[in-house]
Amino acid sequence: MKKIILLALFFPILSFAQEKKIWAKSYLNQQAPKLVVGQWISEEPNITGKFILIDFWATWCAPCKLAIPKLNKLQKEFKDNLIVIGLSHESKSNVKEQTNPTIEYYSAIDTKKRLETLYEITNIPHCVIINPEGVVVWEGFPFSQEEELTSEVIKDLMEKIDYSTYSIAELNSKKTELELESNYVLVNDYLEKIEKGDISHIPLTNISKTIIKRYWDNIPELQTYNNNWKEANLKLTDFIKKHAPELTELLKNKKNGVIDNEEYIKECNKIYANLRTDYPDEYPVLIENNQYNLKLMWKATARYILEDYRKNKKTFPTSWIPEKQREISENKRKYKVIKQRLVAVQNEMNKKA
Repeated sequence: MKKIILLALFFPILSFAQEKKIWAKSYLNQQAPKLVVGQWISEEPNITGKFILIDFWATWCAPCKLAIPKLNKLQKEFKDNLIVIGLSHESKSNVKEQTNPTIEYYSAIDTKKRLETLYEITNIPHCVIINPEGVVVWEGFPFSQEEELTSEVIKDLMEKIDYSTYSIAELNSKKTELELESNYVLVNDYLEKIEKGDISHIPLTNISKTIIKRYWDNIPELQTYNNNWKEANLKLTDFIKKHAPELTELLKNKKNGVIDNEEYIKECNKIYANLRTDYPDEYPVLIENNQYNLKLMWKATARYILEDYRKNKKTFPTSWIPEKQREISENKRKYKVIKQRLVAVQNEMNKKA
């Protein structure tokens, strides 16, 4: 039973690492709800001009306890600029009994769950970082493999750039720069996954054919990749035509409505399976060579175009990136930092409009 309970308690860790989501309402880049506590267990901190890290937690939550040493370290490392607050909805006695590990940052309770309710928190620990202007600049699970709460994250968030001295022309220039950078970071993150073989190259085939053709026709390096694939594909096609001529008749029957698409695919798969059986030393090699050159061509093409767009300060299309994968890339810390700076620039532009 103890093992089952421990697995249940640690389930949020696995979920955050894989699904990259938060179990709360997102306030990212928005004004945070006013800090409300029922009672301070520690002394009440002076939060004026400071970054505030609120950790919603409970003494019965195993991952919450694991986060305490991490939060102790962050409070000590950034003691001049950061206020860490552990906020529980439990009783004062329960929280004060928490001594292993010991909490070395500010601690409070609110049995009415007022702030917890405003954030709509359904799973803990949940951390929120608020900048001195009262805007939420980080939120989520502190142990997320996708965006773990680390010293580096805090340092990035504290790199506050004061855009108030920028002219409208400078703000417009900075906005363009950040938009281009966010576009590159988004596309590059997804492309790197394809290059590493973590995900399929297939979405690359949805990039505008007009763009692709222009580069294939004019860039010798890409022409070589394209020609290598054409050669490999031709060898495979010729082999199939020679040893499985019935495929031609099968395709004709499909076009003429003699068989439907489902039957066509079924019969094709039978023929391909027979080719593997009858020519085990030739057919699989041709298939593998064709796939290798196809993937290499698409990865090299996408990389070349992306870098060329960046060099020429052009926005690379993103509609070809699957929505779910796009959301994952947008949740990366590097992308979020750029978007936060974009918000700051836009806010300053609005003030001066």
